[in-house]
Amino acid sequence: MSGQALRFLHASDFHLDQPFRGLAEIPTHLREALLDAPYLAAERVFDAALRERVDFLLLAGDLIDVGNAGPRGISFLLNQLERMHGQGVAVYWAGGQVDPPQDWPVAAKLPDGVLVFPCFQGEEHAHFRGDRAVANILGRSWSGASHVGGGELGFDAAGLFTILVAHGAADLPRLAERAVDYWALGGEHERRTLDSSRPIVHYPGTTQGRSPAELGPRGCTLVQVGEDRIVRSQFIPTDAVRFQAEELVLEPGENQGDLKLRLNDRMKRLQADAADRLLLITWTLRGGQRFGAPPQLRGLASDLLASLRTDFGQGRAAVWTLAVQFEEQAIIPPAWYEEESMLGDFLRKLRGQESADAALYDLLPYVPAKLQGTKLAAIADWTDAATRREVLQEAARLGAQLLGGDERV
Repeated sequence: MSGQALRFLHASDFHLDQPFRGLAEIPTHLREALLDAPYLAAERVFDAALRERVDFLLLAGDLIDVGNAGPRGISFLLNQLERMHGQGVAVYWAGGQVDPPQDWPVAAKLPDGVLVFPCFQGEEHAHFRGDRAVANILGRSWSGASHVGGGELGFDAAGLFTILVAHGAADLPRLAERAVDYWALGGEHERRTLDSSRPIVHYPGTTQGRSPAELGPRGCTLVQVGEDRIVRSQFIPTDAVRFQAEELVLEPGENQGDLKLRLNDRMKRLQADAADRLLLITWTLRGGQRFGAPPQLRGLASDLLASLRTDFGQGRAAVWTLAVQFEEQAIIPPAWYEEESMLGDFLRKLRGQESADAALYDLLPYVPAKLQGTKLAAIADWTDAATRREVLQEAARLGAQLLGGDERV
């Protein structure tokens, strides 16, 4: 069935109030950039909506925690939504876990043209271009349910291209039963499409990464629907600060001077490609055993870190290095794992925890009672593969140092 061509922008998870995490230190000259980054990233979403001349903007929740953001966040959103209204771009907003509609202050009246879906029942609206309906938009704000299924929403009887806006985990079997062409979801920080056929189920991810674990570009999704109802999407980056993990493999015969030159060359390319965003880089160097024992490698990494920060971490086109680390295998010699010693026993215990089916040590009992049930207790949850690897590597490094490994190399 043919229909009307349309364009819309899909974004979510601004988290305007959420600070950056996982940074051991924040240099004074970068603090303002980090404070402003969530706002600049969100502003780029609204800029894109106007630049791309979209029919409407879909916001799938967790834009702002009203209680934590303060006046700046409320004022920012009101100004941006007013921009949309002034240019005739409708906004459909499904609140998430931190921005349910009932928490929005009554005194901060939203502009005309902004429709916020209620929490406890779904609503259905036809979107008009002039006097003709071009899309059917259904939605509901987050109400505590763990999954989005859309079962409470009716079917579109007019044959329009149908979109559902919601926040939460997708219940794919139930979603497949609904007469919806595009599921505009929020609540995940990673961009992903769960189904590229009909119906399309898509999370645009957060507009701004907040920690070294949230690597790479972040942004929103431009969706174009042809008259044949074929959907084409385009990623639009919005992040003002970007976390990147860079790896350098040392070549045979390279010395420390060669290593520094290669690092500098790569940093210059990163700096040139950064455009208008701040890059925060973590370097992993592989194959550095010939540069010395663990103490020497740590000293070299410290020197390289200081040099990169001095040479590239200042000015308007700053590229800040968070860490320089040699590959962990280079720090812990394989022979140490085979020793009949306390160090060998310790390292073998850790290696046993690397298996996916290992019975992991429960760390929660070691969290103070007064912190049980708090967000701080989450540090004891190390069951996912990435966290487990990081914890075990750090434990091996620290344990080897405390058990005298450094003294024998």
